Amino acid sequence: MRRKNDTTQLTGNFFMKRTLARLMATMAALAILFGSSVCSAQKCEIDWTAQYDPGNPNQDRDETNGPVPVVDANDVIGYSADGNRNDEDDIAATPLALAIFAKRGWENQVVHFSYNNCPMMGREAKPTEHKASVEGAASRFGYDTNVTKFFDCQVDGQWNAAAEHAVEVIKSTGDARKFYWIQAGPHEFAYRVLKQVKVDAPEKLQNVVLVSHSGVNNVSTHSIRDSLGEGCGHTLRDCLALDDRIGYFYTSLQGGQENFGSKKGDNWAAVAWMKTSECDAWNFVEKRFRKAQEMYDKPGLDASDAGMAYTLATGDPDGNFVTLTQWIEGWCPEFAPNAAK
Repeated sequence: MRRKNDTTQLTGNFFMKRTLARLMATMAALAILFGSSVCSAQKCEIDWTAQYDPGNPNQDRDETNGPVPVVDANDVIGYSADGNRNDEDDIAATPLALAIFAKRGWENQVVHFSYNNCPMMGREAKPTEHKASVEGAASRFGYDTNVTKFFDCQVDGQWNAAAEHAVEVIKSTGDARKFYWIQAGPHEFAYRVLKQVKVDAPEKLQNVVLVSHSGVNNVSTHSIRDSLGEGCGHTLRDCLALDDRIGYFYTSLQGGQENFGSKKGDNWAAVAWMKTSECDAWNFVEKRFRKAQEMYDKPGLDASDAGMAYTLATGDPDGNFVTLTQWIEGWCPEFAPNAAK
């Protein structure tokens, strides 16, 4: 009889613990679901070193993605890309990002666009080709350069002008005007801008939301960062350390064969329509995809940085070239000329 009571008690304890565990898991999930989609350095504590283990090939997918922030009509958007020092994916990603913003109707909200902004010496093909991608897409997708300010930090030597403009954009923000700043590369440029804003108008830092998707750019412990040298060493973590009020949104699901980036995977079938489209703008994007692939000399299609633009524009943190095609639905900028026959 005693043994039966002990067994009953043990069984009851087991089920009680399992029930409590399920309840705690449910509460944690609800906290993520209903919590703020934009973190600040103070309220979202992350063990960055553990999260971005260079030895873990799936490190970016270990992060739990929160709800995608909603960009309101009064908010403004910035996009900063290296494109000149690391791999060639920006040559493909940048024109796609500009296309996505235009499809969303955000041409007038994208106010700052700086590129080739990883400090380096000398000239090479990457920044020149990246410049061609930016300028070609900007003209084809209807950007007004009086509204969207484009800065080539290397080929045209516009680093200082770009930094000054970004500072002024942040100073123009307010309680109902946030600055969502996509970081398509190392955070060195953003770090220097934010550091200056901290001197000039520190209260404005609470209106900045940095958008990132890569452990390579977020922490200095990543193995790939050794190749960046001294000039481009600051990270997302360094930016957040400047002020607890700086916000960030981390969305990890753009890299890899199943999403927007894989130099080894074959995603070309999903974008074949761009080549055959009667829309010149999409013909151009496909050509830039091919140019990037030619330069990194691998079979796949890598435009992963554009996934951040797609996530903000659609609210889908796990998109790919197939969902992109469905979302576009044959759209072409109204003024874009038909493809030459």
